[in-house]
Amino acid sequence: MKIVRRNCIASLIFCCCLLCSALIEPVCAGEQDCGVKCLYVAVKGFELTDAEYSTFRQSVRFDSSFGMSFEALSEAAEARGLFAKGIQGSLEDLQQLSPPFACIANVNDDHFVLVTDVSGTEVSVVDPPRTYTMDRNAFAAIWGGRALILSPSEVSTKSFVRGPLVVTLLCVISLATVLLIWKAKRSR
Repeated sequence: MKIVRRNCIASLIFCCCLLCSALIEPVCAGEQDCGVKCLYVAVKGFELTDAEYSTFRQSVRFDSSFGMSFEALSEAAEARGLFAKGIQGSLEDLQQLSPPFACIANVNDDHFVLVTDVSGTEVSVVDPPRTYTMDRNAFAAIWGGRALILSPSEVSTKSFVRGPLVVTLLCVISLATVLLIWKAKRSR
């Protein structure tokens, strides 16, 4: 009985660790500084730096072998005076935000772009050094909803699902699953 209970707890902890690492794992393995480039464009746009990109890049905690994480981008943004909030949301949520804001979005699970505006039909994207608009549906198809909201002042993100809440919900679901499996094995 103690072995089964210990295995259930270990399984739950393992599931929670996997879920947490998925939320902070670095992206942009191919072009490892796309997140830093997006942050630089946002910080420049909010007139919070006059540094050249090379100087800015060196000042950001950056793991060149893995790329950037939302956590590292958030820390770098806050160190430069920006409000930074990681979210899991939709284009409708972004459309409801009041300017000024920028949003570093994770697309294709391996790349960061800067979203500067969302309208009823289009999404304005900065993928340094390019700037373009995308059809809203096309952008939604490559974006999983994970983003970092940046603003000079706090932005209300009450309508968004926050990262820690997602982890908590997934941990509860994992715990329920583990307990159901344990109960089924126990009743045999």
